[in-house]
Amino acid sequence: DGISPMNDVEFIYYIIEGEVIRTINISGESHSMCACEIGDWIGPAEFHACGQWMTHYVCFTQVVLIKMPIKRFVAMIRDPMLDLTEYLNTGIREITQQVLMFISLFDNVDHDEIVRMAQESLFQFRVYQSGEIIIKENDPALDFFIVVAGRGNISRSLGPGFPNQSSVVATVTTSDHFGELGLLKSQPRAATVTSIGSICLVCTKEGFDHLFEIGGEEFREKMNHRVETHLHRFIVRINLFSSLERSYDEIARVMEFQQLEPDTILVKQGKMPDGFYAIVSGSVQMILEYVIKPADNSSDELHIPVADDNGDPLVVGSLRENETFGEVSCGYRNVSSSVTYKTETPTVVLFIPSVEFGKLLVVVPDLRKILEHKFHEEMKEAKKQSGTVAAVFRHYRSTGEKRLSNTHSM
Repeated sequence: DGISPMNDVEFIYYIIEGEVIRTINISGESHSMCACEIGDWIGPAEFHACGQWMTHYVCFTQVVLIKMPIKRFVAMIRDPMLDLTEYLNTGIREITQQVLMFISLFDNVDHDEIVRMAQESLFQFRVYQSGEIIIKENDPALDFFIVVAGRGNISRSLGPGFPNQSSVVATVTTSDHFGELGLLKSQPRAATVTSIGSICLVCTKEGFDHLFEIGGEEFREKMNHRVETHLHRFIVRINLFSSLERSYDEIARVMEFQQLEPDTILVKQGKMPDGFYAIVSGSVQMILEYVIKPADNSSDELHIPVADDNGDPLVVGSLRENETFGEVSCGYRNVSSSVTYKTETPTVVLFIPSVEFGKLLVVVPDLRKILEHKFHEEMKEAKKQSGTVAAVFRHYRSTGEKRLSNTHSM
């Protein structure tokens, strides 16, 4: 009679004989959550929470029910003499508690703590229609989600060369959860989740922080491990780290995401990078500049881009998804940057501060060997390109001198 997840609650039911079992379907298996007996109502909490059935109801015995149209029930809710608010909220908390009991994330959480999570209303039920975006790649992380019913597709953009195109990398379904990575790492969303018709328990960032406190040590360890596993998917794409599988956890612990606007300067030419950067999405330009240092050190350095034939800053290269910079300078050799790095588009990077990168070189000796090889390869390439670079400077010398002259006359 329509009592299955994702259907609208059109009637509520009162049991006058028999027993009905509330069930949840996880990985194709039905699990009993609770029994509804004579005198119990079925549907009020679901309707009040989100207007749709969130679980299955199965008749355990022969059952006799009174069936009430939802319009009549709405009239009862609005009747101030009845005051059903607390009754309905209690029903929602009971369903929340029962759902959490079947989520593997909470397997080792004490029953009393799960009850507390439900009683403190850390979660709210929310319906997402098919095609609706639940979270969007690169958006700020605001909530944590548990799928109660339905499914969703996880997708990632294909990068700057494929605007507005993405690929589905995974699917979430009942009992799966997502969104914790952005909250725990204070980073933008790493992927987009699009509903294929779903109901989720949603926890705000503030609620998630509280959830993290009361969940217990094993819960926190499990959550942190899951976040590190998420980060492994990004780490494996970075050539510098791809062969260091045994050290992915150490790398993940010191990594953070940064969301950057276009024209953000990450490293100035002649300066030491403040850390290691790996591009997750977007693009970063490498710009050649003249660097003027005052003889008396009375003011900051003056950076003037070398101009191309059109008078625009001379871009000598662009870095895109999974490409890196800063690792040799900040972690292995104290070498200042030979170019200025500036974002060309909205860009997300994985960042490791210089101090943490230096520590990685100690705990991951193979990383030092990889950097040693990378440094020597870059030196060989630099020697090959030295003539080209000199030619570039000669070609744009007149433009540069004119710009420098104009600058000094200001």
